[in-house]
Parts: sequence; C-alpha cells; structure tokens
Amino acid sequence: MGWNAGAFGSMRFPDGAAREAWLETTVSHTAWSDWFNELEGAWAADERVEERLARIAKGHDPASYCLQQVTVDGLEVSLRWDVGEDGFRDSAGDFAALFRCAESVGATGRFWFLGTAGAEGDFTYELALNGTKPSTVKELDRKARAAVYAGDGYRSFMERNFAEIEEANPVLKRQMTRIREGAPTNEAGASVHDEVMLQLKRFDDAQLLKAATSFPSYLPDGKGQVPASKLFTKAKVRAQLGQASNEELRGVALWVLGKLDLTAARPLVSRVMSDPKSADQLRAGAVRVLGLMNDADAVLQVLIGWTEDAEPALLFAAVDALRSLKLPGLESKVEQALQALSKKTRPGMLDPGFSVVTFAAQKHLAIGALARFAVSKAPAQARIAAAEAVVAHGDEEQRRLLLTKLKEEYGIGVPAAKAWLLIDPEAALKFVKTVGTRKKRSSVDDRIVGDVMEALEQQLRSKNRQALMLIDSRWVDACLAFIELKDFFLAHRALGLLGKTKRSPALQKRLVALLASGKQSPLAVVEALKGQGVKNVRALVKQRHAASKDKREKELLALFL
Repeated sequence: MGWNAGAFGSMRFPDGAAREAWLETTVSHTAWSDWFNELEGAWAADERVEERLARIAKGHDPASYCLQQVTVDGLEVSLRWDVGEDGFRDSAGDFAALFRCAESVGATGRFWFLGTAGAEGDFTYELALNGTKPSTVKELDRKARAAVYAGDGYRSFMERNFAEIEEANPVLKRQMTRIREGAPTNEAGASVHDEVMLQLKRFDDAQLLKAATSFPSYLPDGKGQVPASKLFTKAKVRAQLGQASNEELRGVALWVLGKLDLTAARPLVSRVMSDPKSADQLRAGAVRVLGLMNDADAVLQVLIGWTEDAEPALLFAAVDALRSLKLPGLESKVEQALQALSKKTRPGMLDPGFSVVTFAAQKHLAIGALARFAVSKAPAQARIAAAEAVVAHGDEEQRRLLLTKLKEEYGIGVPAAKAWLLIDPEAALKFVKTVGTRKKRSSVDDRIVGDVMEALEQQLRSKNRQALMLIDSRWVDACLAFIELKDFFLAHRALGLLGKTKRSPALQKRLVALLASGKQSPLAVVEALKGQGVKNVRALVKQRHAASKDKREKELLALFL
C-alpha cells in the first residue's frame, strides 16, 4: 500500500524588487550539492521561476487528488503540495529548488517536506531560507518532527487539503459528511434505544461516563472523528446518549448497557442482530457487546460473513469484539474461522482474514491452521502475516508447509525463505550458490534468491548474533557472485548484505575493485564500502569520478563528493 507526502511553508522577500528578481531567476537543482533522500529527486529541466510556477498551477487538480499550489501574495509566497509517494520522490527536489533559489535575493522563511497520509510522522526535511546567509536543508530528529506535526501550520495545511479535495469530489464529500456527522437515525432502532435508555436510568452519571469514555473506537462529533474520552462529559453524557443524534451513538448506548449489565443487554443485542432493518452502525454496537458476552461463535461469524461492499463499521466492531474474547475453548473456533476465511480469495482494502490471523498470532493460537491458511489462496497480506507467525512459533512440519510457496510471486516468499533458513540452511545456501554461477538467468529462481537475501537482511536488522551472514563466511562468498550483475534487484541486495556483514580486508579489497571497475551502479557499492569501514571512500569516489566517461555514473558519483 502506498503513502502520500508533500510540503508546506512560506517565505518573505525584503521588498518588491527582490520578489521580481526571484521570478526571473533560473531554477537549477544542481546549484546545491547537499540534497539528500527524496530531495535528490528532480526531473524538471532548468527553467525560470515564473515558468515553473505556471506549470505547477496547471498541474493543480484536486479532483485527481493532486494538490500543488504556490500562492504569491505581496511579498509573501506560500506552498501547499501533497501527492503520492512516486510523485514526491520524483519532484521533491524540484519544489525545494524553486524556493531555495530565493536565497540569492535575501528571502527568509521555512518549508517542511514531510510524510502525510500513510507516512505521517515518518520523516520531515526542513528547508530554511536565512536572508543574506546561505540556505540550509536538514532532516529533523524525532522531537523536532513531532513539533512540526503538532503545530498549527500542519493542521491548517491538512484541513485546507481535505476541504479542497472534498469540494472537487461530490461523492467523497457525502462520505466525509457521514463520517463527521454519523449515520442518520432510523425507525428500526428507535424502540431498542428507548429500552436501552430506560435500563440506563438505574446508573448514575459517573457510571455512565466511565463506561462511555472506555468505548474502543472513534466517534463523529460533527467536525470529524474523536475518541470517546473527548466526546463525553459527566454533565452531558446522559443527554448525549439519550438524544443520540446518529446511529453510532445508539450503538454506544447499547454497548454502555452491556458494560454495566450484560444480562439486560443480551435480549436487546439479539433483537438488533436479528432485525435486517437495524442500521449497521447500531449493529456494530451490538457486535461489540457480543465480545463482552464472550460469544466467540457470533463474533467470528460476523468476520466470516463480512464482504468488501459491507459497512466497514461492522468489521471494525468485530475486530474490537475479537480482542474481548476469552482464551479457554477459543482455539478450535479460531481454526474453523481461518478455514472458512482461507476460501475468501477476493483481495480488498479491508480484510477480515488479516484481523483473525493477527489475533491468532498475538495469542499463539492455532499455529497449524495458520500454516494451512498461509498456503491457501486467501489475499496475500493476511497470508504473509500467517506465515510470519508460523516462522516465529511453528514447528518444523508447519514451517515446511511454507516451503511449498517459495516460487510464488507476490505471495509469502520472504517468510517462506526465513523458514527455509531455519529448517535447512545448507540447502538454501546450495541453491543460492548454484543460481549465482549461472550465466542464463531464471526470473523464478532469481526471485527466490532475492527473498532469501531479504530473509538474511532481516536476520541482520534484528541484531541476531547467529545471523548466517555473520557466522558462516560461505554466505558472503555466495553473495559476492551477484555483485557485478546489471540486474540491480539481486546485485544491490547482495551489496547491502555485504555492507552489514563482518569487516574483512578481502571483502573490502573486492568492493574497492568493483567501484574502480565501473561495472556496477556506484550507489550501492559506496554504501557497502562505508558499511565495511573503508576509510578513504571519498578519495576512491573521486578517482572513479575522474576516470569515468559515463555521464550518468559521474552524476551519481558526484553525490558523494
């Protein structure tokens, strides 16, 4: 699944002449050599600022979820940009250079390039324009990053983005309005709700508040989704539950009754679940009570019966209910659920199979059923989670079952490779060495080797002292067979492993020779040299840069100078 990223911020010119001079400046990303990470990405040709601004404005298309707006207001210039991960990687450097070239005319300001949907909090790069002093770019540490995300600037940036996208998409606007305001109440739930509130009269406001604020999901408050602890207050909780302006709050009221008196809630839950006219949001409240009742059969049946076109609230409620179930006697029921879910082959954004697999893995339940699920035709994300659980907690027979999927494309290849390294590392090593000596490549075998290399990488990342790359030099030799391949898929993975293994003069010498030969893209080679602790890497890069006649190679080498 992809993520979004973008940038926001503003700068100010000392006077109108400086602003006009900036508009006539030629933007060239190569004017600075300290770019890093995604800021190195730049595809636009050198062009005048005014030309780039016109092109950015032309590409601004909220209906297609592409937000790129530069506003010039007097002496102030502001940026609002949010795109998918590929667009961010391609153009982050182009946007940064556009504003950075204003350093030549004394502009001051700050811009932040950062992860948004799906990557919020993951990274933040700050571009600072410092008036008469040179501009700077840096990656913020965790504390400084958190301050940016918590600030009014980021909040305003995201609110404007959402508002503009909604206005451009009527269907999305209706959906978001429902999320903010909740589902309208219907007649089917009215009588149940009246009985719920009648039962709740037996409890004081403090009891209601304690139960309501422990509700395990976010709720609509008219402006968005908030945790129950922020929505309910002691003075208003009874009225909030009683008036129930949406079906979500009716569901909360039913759940509160379940928390306070399961016996009283039981018949009402039965009525809601059996009435086809009950709103899904009210049914979600009833499903959560089923969890409190420890009714594993009913909860798992909701998960088994959920389909991609059903109301997500029911799935989220069933997942919450799943966490409430008690362990005794649960394993056989989870096994039955996994068997049923393994036959659901349609992939989707939300997958009940993944939820049940995650629950079983966390509780170390039904490992045998997880192994069978992992090699089924269920959606890949859930099968990968099941396979990882088998690698961590399964026995040899269960792990061997994973090996039947070693050749599977877009499946459980990496956890299967991890199982292979645990069960029979000698066979895995022999296979990698055999593939490494072949002159004719096989896409299937190369993919298996790639998965084995990823499994080896994970051993190293986990700081496992028994990682094969650290304790068996034969794996180092096996990886060396791939480092000159022009197929970057295997060559770069092999180089990444070699950079993290034990330092040795022989390996360092081999990597130095590889850089000097120019047979491999220098990026991965230089990183491997650094990982191996070679001290004169910059000098080696400089020598290769002087000797190279390949324009692209020289550009890549220049990144390290």
